[in-house]
Amino acid sequence: MRLLDTETLEFEEFVDVPEEPYAILSHRWGAEEVSYKEYRKTRALVKGRSGYKKIVKFCEIAQQRGYRLAWVDTCCIDKRSSAELSEAINSMYRWYGESAECFVWLEDYQVSGLDKTALAQCKWFTRGWTLQELLAPSCCTFFSASWDVVGHKHGSKNHTDTRVCQPGRGKRECGADITPDLARITNINLLCLTSRDFIPYVSAAERMSWASNRVTTRLEDRAYSLLGLFQINMPLLYGEGAKAFRRLQEEIIKEHEDLSILCFNDPLLFNPKAEILWDTRAEPILAKSPDAFREGNRVTCSTVKRARLEPALIASQGIRMRLCAYETVIECPLNDGMQVARLRVYALPLDCSQEARLAKRRPLYLIVSEAGSGRRRACRKFTVGFCDFESEDEFGVPHWNLHEDKTFYITSACC
Repeated sequence: MRLLDTETLEFEEFVDVPEEPYAILSHRWGAEEVSYKEYRKTRALVKGRSGYKKIVKFCEIAQQRGYRLAWVDTCCIDKRSSAELSEAINSMYRWYGESAECFVWLEDYQVSGLDKTALAQCKWFTRGWTLQELLAPSCCTFFSASWDVVGHKHGSKNHTDTRVCQPGRGKRECGADITPDLARITNINLLCLTSRDFIPYVSAAERMSWASNRVTTRLEDRAYSLLGLFQINMPLLYGEGAKAFRRLQEEIIKEHEDLSILCFNDPLLFNPKAEILWDTRAEPILAKSPDAFREGNRVTCSTVKRARLEPALIASQGIRMRLCAYETVIECPLNDGMQVARLRVYALPLDCSQEARLAKRRPLYLIVSEAGSGRRRACRKFTVGFCDFESEDEFGVPHWNLHEDKTFYITSACC
């Protein structure tokens, strides 16, 4: 890990995260950022840039707050090296998490003091990379455009890491606790904002919902910026485009067996009265981007995987699942709408539900149809809440048969 000495502004190299407390910067990139090469080789030529002035001011305030070491993503990573860049992106969640204090600089926050309306309008909340920079650190101090303290987010009172800043002590002005305001702005659970230890217990669908309204400059970074949030390590392949997000979803299924990742773009998830229109057209089993999870904050995973007999596996052409499932036959229009076909469909329990509150939980299912002979099945139709398969008219079909042990190969080629 490469950090800056806040007094000399020179680099110091560490094999791993240093034991000494360090400050870390979270910000939006601008047009005049200073790269590692420029900082090291031609610093005299870039001192007039806003990006260089940002680094100097950050180090100045970090030193005032008692930190000898500081880290900035613009100049502390040599992005010419693909190996170093890959290691940095895969480690970044940890680097932010182990920092003593994260300085969040809001370049477009132009008012003095705490203005909650102005805070909510800051573009920092719309960027993909800043999501992990908000969640990973135990202590975040927010600064205005003029580097005045706006407020802070700090960890739970039970946090024992002595490197983490403690608001209100010494000369470290931290302002008001704005954690509840951050929860309202981001729609992130308050517990997850106060302690990253709660994040692994949140469904993949809900975590994806936090990123659904955020953007990145590079398409691949919509996936890469979420690696730490899902505790995933994977190689970076800039140029692969939307495939990066598909790879991320596959890794989530492999590593965590969290099938809530299949709960996206479902009209029934947020409108229980929506009409189901059955047809024979296949739909992707994996989402194209985090945008598909805008309603994912309503999905909760079960702690017990009752339905699955084996962990779900990523196969060459899709997902292999062995579980208990329901089967029925329905009538649906063909693609031209002029004829009707009989279609055999299956409802696969996903071991997750629509509501967090126990009394209102509605189990979610993946609805798939046959694609041909053998065990191979077509892509998803719907994820469906509040199913009662003992009802005669559930989804307008007469009867569902239970299969206690059935294997499915669900194709995802149309993703």
